[in-house]
Amino acid sequence: MTDASPPPEDLPEAAAEAAVKVARKIGWPGLVIIVSVSIVVLVAVLLGGVRFGAITPQGRAFLEARTSGLKLGRIGRLKIEGLSGDIWSDFGVRRLTISDEKGVWLEAFDLRVDWRPA
Repeated sequence: MTDASPPPEDLPEAAAEAAVKVARKIGWPGLVIIVSVSIVVLVAVLLGGVRFGAITPQGRAFLEARTSGLKLGRIGRLKIEGLSGDIWSDFGVRRLTISDEKGVWLEAFDLRVDWRPA
């Protein structure tokens, strides 16, 4: 019985040779198509993650954490609590405050925003 597989030290070289053979078999047009399709799929997955990730409970918690203490220029700092709904169309905020060094100067409860991107 003979073992046709290369010794372990030759495995990286064998893998490189196999990759070169596959690349030659596919050719440049095939590689361009594979890379293009891969990029399109990656962009679609990223856009889907941004679109649908923001409507999950974890996504809303992430957005609340990122906006908590957000500086609004000379106005003060923003704090959002209880984000709910779909931030891309119809969402609500249980409590929103804007405060400066002197304390809270704007406080709103149970806000609803219904908007559509233009």
